[in-house]
Amino acid sequence: MTESPEARVALRLPITLRVRLSWRGGVVTCYTANISARGLFVETATDVPVDEVVNVAFAFQREGTLCSVAAEGTVVHRIEPEDARGLVTGAGIRFESFDRGEQELGRLVSERLWEIRASGGPREGDDRRLFPRVNVGLPIYWGKQRPPSREAFLRNLSASGGYVVETSEPVPRGERIHLWFELPVAGAPQPVRTVAKVARLVTDRRFEMVGAGLEFEVSSADRAVIEHFVAQRLEWESALADTAPGELVP
Repeated sequence: MTESPEARVALRLPITLRVRLSWRGGVVTCYTANISARGLFVETATDVPVDEVVNVAFAFQREGTLCSVAAEGTVVHRIEPEDARGLVTGAGIRFESFDRGEQELGRLVSERLWEIRASGGPREGDDRRLFPRVNVGLPIYWGKQRPPSREAFLRNLSASGGYVVETSEPVPRGERIHLWFELPVAGAPQPVRTVAKVARLVTDRRFEMVGAGLEFEVSSADRAVIEHFVAQRLEWESALADTAPGELVP
């Protein structure tokens, strides 16, 4: 049965993951704008030519396990900086074959999309109206001392806080912890070094996640980085919603 354009759009997950691309012309670390089981779109100003064969490698955490994906793909289209639609500058890559991680990637996409649908959007009294969240899967370090050395992953992020997810070590509610992570702003990683208060513990098995809801205590400089990142991703998500079904993902 032929998949409808609407189904293809539904399978495109807006999420920020850190990705390593390598090809005959070079190597670059970049970030996804969206991903599906068939391909991904990466934000990068590096000119990776259309029809170039690339190796793609990235990792994410799922159900307490670090999952790594290694695949070979083809660059099928590019969005240039002068594009007037507010879309991401970068390259769309179609997966051709996987060395590892194909099933885990499919589960990540379907589960995160289900999570977005299950949230039901903003509700009465829900701070998502004021602090909308963007979907991420970026590595983060946390701990009581500096530099923090315990590893976890951000699951989503707003201008007021985010989740440290699927850490197997207990994080007491009310604890103040140090957080170190990086966010891509205009394609370049920007460091965030902040303190956060553990506002609540998350053990929602519907979403296959265990972690902590955090309230950031950030400097004005760090807040500017977070706000810029969130605003950019929300703008992209809005622009993506208006694109053709096959655009920005193979």
